[in-house]
Amino acid sequence: MNPKTQLKKYLTFAILISVLLYTSFEVASQFYNIQISLFLLVFTAVYFISVYTATHHLLVIKTKIRHAAFVTNFMAITSVKMLLNILTIVILAFANKSFAVAFIIYFLLYYLIFTAIDVFLLLTFLNKKQES
Repeated sequence: MNPKTQLKKYLTFAILISVLLYTSFEVASQFYNIQISLFLLVFTAVYFISVYTATHHLLVIKTKIRHAAFVTNFMAITSVKMLLNILTIVILAFANKSFAVAFIIYFLLYYLIFTAIDVFLLLTFLNKKQES
């Protein structure tokens, strides 16, 4: 599969998931009286769409160039993403202490869903690459 096609597919999934998560959080906040700033909701969506799309695209391009280095590249990119995620959680949770618990839960939901999508699309990409 072409890296540009893979990028479009990933970006479409990312935007769709972000809209669904935002809508779900808004509905849940009505029932459970959850308070979180709009900035944190939008920042989380933009952060995950941009960081995960960029790293996914980078990994697809690196794998296309040198297939044998996939595991090394995957581990390096995953480690960088994990450190960046932890740093983001710590900074934003301390900066907005009144919304910290809700933000951390919201961020972790994004993390779990985007990680699952990332792995699923990478496995799809690698399986198609092996077949051809």
